[in-house]
Amino acid sequence: MDFTPLIAAGIFAILLLILGRRYNKLSQTQINDRQVYAAIRAYAELMKVDGEFHPNEAVLFEKFSNEEQKKLSTDYSQESKEFKFVWAKEENVFTSLKTYNETQLKNFFDNLFAMTVIDGEISEVEINLINIFYKNIKNTAVPAASKIVLAMFNDWKARNNF
Repeated sequence: MDFTPLIAAGIFAILLLILGRRYNKLSQTQINDRQVYAAIRAYAELMKVDGEFHPNEAVLFEKFSNEEQKKLSTDYSQESKEFKFVWAKEENVFTSLKTYNETQLKNFFDNLFAMTVIDGEISEVEINLINIFYKNIKNTAVPAASKIVLAMFNDWKARNNF
């Protein structure tokens, strides 16, 4: 009995499995670009969530957006795969931001807090959105997320003499 076809089929199946895993794995560049697009979307969502537009929010959004765009591997593009992924659904924002390390996460939330206070008002809907970001990024229950976000916000206020 000739086992050559069975062996060849087995090797082919193993190769497909290995290559499939590599294909589904994101490169560090893709991860970084998704983080950038997700952060920019988060800042935009926070800026508009209270239904009011303050000129200082626009200035700060532009500053944060420009800082983020410098981290992109290519020019900012709404046609890029990473932009389309982040904007396809809300869950993708959280998925992209879950890849932040602790320093990046702290900086991201510091920026959210700055966006929250720049108009001179701290609205409940803004704080709720920040809680949602934390809850979904860290997979934390709502009460715990709220306590942690409050502690982070108080720390941010102390560091920024607010």
